[in-house]
Amino acid sequence: MEITKPKTRVRKRPLDLQLQAALNDAAEASNADASTRILINSRLTILHHRLNKQENGKLSKALMEIERVKAEVTHLQAELAARSVSVSPADDIRAVLKNMENQNA
Repeated sequence: MEITKPKTRVRKRPLDLQLQAALNDAAEASNADASTRILINSRLTILHHRLNKQENGKLSKALMEIERVKAEVTHLQAELAARSVSVSPADDIRAVLKNMENQNA
């Protein structure tokens, strides 16, 4: 019977840490040969594109949430305008007393 090891989850490093490491490598390799500089430039470009994609995803979610809330506010305003809203609590009390008198009569 074979003993299986549980698979361990490997977490990726956060994007901002990867970008900072790439920037540090670029600073250290300022006097490196051309191929190393091209490699570092490619790495920075890829990380920059991934960061933009991540931020655009968060932005689009936030914009969709704003549109949903605006639609809900418009709906609630229309519903509130459709209802007859009493101006003061005294009007509410009078209406309740009148209902009670009609029920007792």
